[in-house]
Amino acid sequence: MHKIYQTTFGDGSGNCFAACIASLLELDIEEVPNFCEGNKNDWWEKTNKWLAKYNLWFCDVKILEYEDGNPLPWPGYYIVSGKGPRGLQHSVIYKDGNLLHDPYPDGGGVKPEWVGVLVPLIPPSIGRKHDDA
Repeated sequence: MHKIYQTTFGDGSGNCFAACIASLLELDIEEVPNFCEGNKNDWWEKTNKWLAKYNLWFCDVKILEYEDGNPLPWPGYYIVSGKGPRGLQHSVIYKDGNLLHDPYPDGGGVKPEWVGVLVPLIPPSIGRKHDDA
């Protein structure tokens, strides 16, 4: 993972979520569209349409309750979204239950509300020939 920082800021125009995707895929921020810009209702569809070329899908769930301030103590990388210290919806990257990267230059994290993961559309083993077959 490369830490990529957002380049646009503000409600409806910030690209923190795109910076998280770019970080996880190790792409430059210019290579990832700002899925959340404009119509806020279609960001998920735009994200998954774009991720399909990487054989990935973004799956997110609302966090209803959690203990000890840890949104989901899962292993691996995931995106956590919620209100940031500037009062706007914001996205950051967690790894193994801890904040790893905040794409906002001054940081600050989020109050976790949603968690999302990148999931392969087709597992790599499907379609492979096995030597023992």
